[in-house]
Amino acid sequence: MRTLKVKGRVISGIGRGAYYVMKPEYSAFFERILKDSPFPGTLNIIVDSDITAEILPHTYAPKNYGAIKYAVGRFHEIPVIVIKPQKSVHPENVLEIVAPVSLRQKFNLKDGSEIEVYIFM
Repeated sequence: MRTLKVKGRVISGIGRGAYYVMKPEYSAFFERILKDSPFPGTLNIIVDSDITAEILPHTYAPKNYGAIKYAVGRFHEIPVIVIKPQKSVHPENVLEIVAPVSLRQKFNLKDGSEIEVYIFM
């Protein structure tokens, strides 16, 4: 398995991540991967313009909801899922991170904080 290091800068979202993460169709999927309940929300990062959702190797498309491109990864010691919803209002170079904890709180992240997340290809 190949590991890709993705560097990004934390940005605020529009507050819709929690709504979708907690939908049973998505939360059950995230819980299976994380082996834990997902935190109700996502951490949004803007990445280099040459990195887009195309780097995310998997697709999940629940019935009656929009598909997401995703990759399993980690941030520090925390298992994460890096996602890009098919129906996103964010630019192509904005990715969202689903985790079992609030990454903003746990690591005291603010808008503009630079982070590195590792995704498994």
